[in-house]
Amino acid sequence: MKAPATLTPEPPVVLAEKTPAVLAEKAPVVEFSNVRLDPLGALGRPDLTFTSTGSRLVFLGNWSAFFAILLGRAELTSGAIRLHGLPISEALASGRVAVISPKAPLPGSMKVHTLFVESTRLAGFSHSLADSRATQVLTELNLAALGFRRIDSLSELERRAMWVAHALLTWPELVLVEDLFCGVADYEKEYLWGLARAALAGRKWGVWVQGDDPASVDGAVLRESDEVLAIEQGRLLQGAAARAQANPTPTTFRVVVGQNAPQFFAELGAMGLSAHPMNSAPQLGPEGSLVGTAGRGIVELPGAEARRQLFATSVTLSAPILELVPITHGPAYFEPTP
Repeated sequence: MKAPATLTPEPPVVLAEKTPAVLAEKAPVVEFSNVRLDPLGALGRPDLTFTSTGSRLVFLGNWSAFFAILLGRAELTSGAIRLHGLPISEALASGRVAVISPKAPLPGSMKVHTLFVESTRLAGFSHSLADSRATQVLTELNLAALGFRRIDSLSELERRAMWVAHALLTWPELVLVEDLFCGVADYEKEYLWGLARAALAGRKWGVWVQGDDPASVDGAVLRESDEVLAIEQGRLLQGAAARAQANPTPTTFRVVVGQNAPQFFAELGAMGLSAHPMNSAPQLGPEGSLVGTAGRGIVELPGAEARRQLFATSVTLSAPILELVPITHGPAYFEPTP
């Protein structure tokens, strides 16, 4: 794993925490009850209700409105959100739930250690404990070199590493992660995931990923998760862990077709199958002519007949299936289709 010269290249140690046992161990990571978020934040549909069942969640799709609320960039207009058994505002204010996001604003002239101390004091800790905690977190994640640097002198990778450490200051039991891997090189993504894994060890977590390529860091996150929550246009398409408990055989799949995607998903729906297209893009021929529309979506295939209909529709509509991946839960996400 390659890391910048200013960051220690050795793998970070797993932190030995004295996490307060205040919240019930079985409290759901996330609960939505009749939630309507600002439509500009991309969810915008009323009555979004679900309760997560896993302890290591992956958020797949557009969860920008949810994270905007977590970071105070937007307000919840109706309904209620609970995090680890607590109302969202109480969970965040108490420090029991923390958020890692490269989008959070930063005071550029402040030194990293000073920011950590002030953040810990704002959570209700004494100055002496805040100071020692800031030093402890930076040291144990091999980031001590960043402590006395100004924030505006940090590279993008260093700022993201700083946010990973910052999330641990109040001994949180749950950490939610937004866009940690976006916009950096592949080797930097690998470094950040290694750092995050050390920080998240022994905690509940939820990570928003932008893709599901098995060979990518997003794929590595998916493999370590135990629940996948996929959302599209405000609809929860997949709350996978609960379904996996009832039926260990995968029944929900991500499917990618090479062309004629709109017709393909429309025909599956007309057959009575649950099919949710997620996005599509024009497919051009060798001379730039339009030959079809590629796309991906989530489909329910409860049995052999449903799978037969899927493949028959692919042949009939000339919509070649490029990928068919089960998404019942994290470890089984990349297992072969039975």
